[in-house]
Amino acid sequence: MILINITYVFDKIFYEEATLKICTEGFKSGTVKNVCTMLGSWQDHNRLYFAMEHLPNRTLYYACAEDPDTRGVQTPTFCQFYGTEMARGITFLNERHIIHRDLKLENIAVDKHGHARLIDFGIAVSKQKTSQIF
Repeated sequence: MILINITYVFDKIFYEEATLKICTEGFKSGTVKNVCTMLGSWQDHNRLYFAMEHLPNRTLYYACAEDPDTRGVQTPTFCQFYGTEMARGITFLNERHIIHRDLKLENIAVDKHGHARLIDFGIAVSKQKTSQIF
């Protein structure tokens, strides 16, 4: 039997919501354009909900692995462009002491202008606070 510290679970939810709020503020102020934004959050007796912006162009995983027109080896220009876009989002989070911890192609969405946006902060943590599972 694995016991999970309930404080750890609440910290995880707090980090995701707090990270989304920080990203939304940064996006609205023009500090960063490479993170997703949150429209709001609410909860009922059983769940916590996040209303997120709509990013219609899928993810980098789709572009690199599933789309019949673009899957396979990507051009150096593609890699440089999206690598730079991801670095901007990661730098924004790092400056605020946030570690994403789940970077993969599935968690890089493409917005309507073709820019990369970091998504899914479900396991993000703050470098200033540690939690435990026991």
